[in-house]
Amino acid sequence: MKTVSINERALLAFGHDVVMLAISWVVTFLLFSLSLTAVSAVDPLPVIFLLLAVAIPVQACVSIVFGMYQGLWRYASLPDVQRIVASVLAGTMAVGLTVWAGGWLGNLGFAQFFIQTLLLIALMAGSRIAYRSLQEWRQYGKTGDMGTPVLVLGAGDAAVSLIKELVRSSDWRVMGLLDDDTNKRDRLLHGER
Repeated sequence: MKTVSINERALLAFGHDVVMLAISWVVTFLLFSLSLTAVSAVDPLPVIFLLLAVAIPVQACVSIVFGMYQGLWRYASLPDVQRIVASVLAGTMAVGLTVWAGGWLGNLGFAQFFIQTLLLIALMAGSRIAYRSLQEWRQYGKTGDMGTPVLVLGAGDAAVSLIKELVRSSDWRVMGLLDDDTNKRDRLLHGER
């Protein structure tokens, strides 16, 4: 039988995502309830609490199934963002079906689910990308003008890989790129010209 080990960072990421889920629903409700309070006599707080009581466990289970807590935030990349999008879309559909099947849909419409989905994707992906950017800046961004100046010949896939490695080293400093293709002139390649 396979044992499940609980990683502290994975648990922290899980807690972060639960908080982001709650924030996304509360902000969505505030956006829509501020425009509906004059016409609706229904207090939105019980609806928010009921929805959060359903949405948090359902979305959390979907996130676990999609493997959201197996990666490291420090290496967050496009596949991680794709996993976030797929997880949030599946979770939103599962929450919507659960709320609909339970008869708790009330005044919830497609627009609320749509806004909440976009907001949750932005919060989850944005925080991971911001964390990665901060970590890379802390580790590699402080070198500034240190290192031996280097000119990279070519501006293709190999140059991208080389620049990534050179930028991460304090021994080298990329000064520019040389390529015979005039279409690549005055363009940026991984932050370098």
